[in-house]
Amino acid sequence: RRQRQMCIRDRLSAGAVQPVGGRYGGFSVGGQRTTQNNFVLDGLDNNGAELAGAQRRSEMVKPSIDAIQEFKVQTNSYAAEYGRAMGGVVNVTTKSGTNQFHGTVFGFVRNEALDAKNFFDPPDQDKPPFKRSQFGFSAGGPIIKDRLFIFGDWEGTRIRESRTATSTIPTTRMRTGDFSELSKDIIDPQTGNPFEGNIIPSNRIDPVAQTLINLYPEPQNSDLSANFVYNSPRNQDVDKWDIRTDWTVTDQDNLSFRFSKHDLLNPVALTLPPPAYAGGFDWETSGINTGLTWNRVWTPTIVTSVRTGWNYGLFLRDNPSQTNGELLNAKYGITGGSMTNPGGFSIQSISGYTNVGIGAFNPVDRNSQNSQLVGDLSWAVNN
Repeated sequence: RRQRQMCIRDRLSAGAVQPVGGRYGGFSVGGQRTTQNNFVLDGLDNNGAELAGAQRRSEMVKPSIDAIQEFKVQTNSYAAEYGRAMGGVVNVTTKSGTNQFHGTVFGFVRNEALDAKNFFDPPDQDKPPFKRSQFGFSAGGPIIKDRLFIFGDWEGTRIRESRTATSTIPTTRMRTGDFSELSKDIIDPQTGNPFEGNIIPSNRIDPVAQTLINLYPEPQNSDLSANFVYNSPRNQDVDKWDIRTDWTVTDQDNLSFRFSKHDLLNPVALTLPPPAYAGGFDWETSGINTGLTWNRVWTPTIVTSVRTGWNYGLFLRDNPSQTNGELLNAKYGITGGSMTNPGGFSIQSISGYTNVGIGAFNPVDRNSQNSQLVGDLSWAVNN
């Protein structure tokens, strides 16, 4: 059974194809970028508002499939009210409760037992773990028969897999200043001449550099390149849920309110084991989409709909949790970087070799919001 995602069904529309790469996922319509699609949820804007695609999805929230009453994908000739973008328009309506109680429960499981081994995995080791579980439920029914209804759902995804990273790291001899394994001469910057035997004297090695190079793990073979393979855990947790109420106030008036939330937690998949790290960060996103709708039938030919909503996107990023918040720059004597940032470890780049350290731009804590007020008037006129 394929994973339960609405975007897979979106690509069944004419002119819609899966994009190549990119942070937004989704689909491309008519050759446009995935950011040129317009996502509408219960008549309200549902487009991601985070900077630089930090949410890693095009929509603010992606409702569970069991929460969707109907959806429509328009790829051309849509009305002016959907003129936000040049791609497609995805219009989704969520389910509401009815006079009878209904519910669903689902589960999807996949693991490494029936998967082929990754091409880059060491041939003499077992297949790295891969486990994907997707599960959830939905339920709806009456609070007051014929008047007040409720519907809710929750879906969780748990991914437990590993990432195979092949790195080139300094050999054991190189860590002591012995570069005789290399055919290229190592030049003494003071004299301009090669070091004798390509060996740097120990009294010429900076103590901070010596400390940092010793953070590398031991090579797994005697090769000068591609000499370390690391299967780092690559986990991901997704939780999303919706709650919706519908109230038939009178025979002419109907109110509905919906609250939707979509959270993603993504710990770093390291290239090298701690304390080397080789870059990376933990990150998480949270999206909220709300909607309040008032529909009124004024006459048999005149109907109005007023909708208001609020979108909220949160992006958090921090140094890997494996640092335990330790002040690593201060610990290793690295100057010029932050000495007060928990887990801060300036990246150390060595040409031709995998980096040591974590990097800059952590932590990040930002949010993006927008509010909406939309009104429609439908007037049926006989010709």
